[in-house]
Amino acid sequence: MLKHLAASLLFATILLLAAVLAPTPAAGASPQADSSNSPAARQFHAWLDNFNSGDRAKFQAFLKENYPEQAKEVDGLVGFHARTGGFDLEKVEKSDDTHFSAIVKEHGSDQFARISVDKAARAE
Repeated sequence: MLKHLAASLLFATILLLAAVLAPTPAAGASPQADSSNSPAARQFHAWLDNFNSGDRAKFQAFLKENYPEQAKEVDGLVGFHARTGGFDLEKVEKSDDTHFSAIVKEHGSDQFARISVDKAARAE
């Protein structure tokens, strides 16, 4: 029993040291590179890349394929891009297979916003 407890404490210490000593992103590194690679995170990054492009045709094609209801509002979204200048990812709040939420900052101001993407799980 004592041997098992000592092994458990050693393992817990190793995990704690690994967490403390794990490399952290360099100052100024993009938080986007640190976000998970879940399906919802990939969908968010695709949306953000298309939105930030400012290319109406490219963004509309993306919306038609992924968000058909939003595709009808492409002019409003392109206008929103013109007002904000696009967004930078500041902080990932939650990321799993079906949900991604983050804080983004407008390129054109000091305004922040929360954005979330829900991706339906695939039927197997």
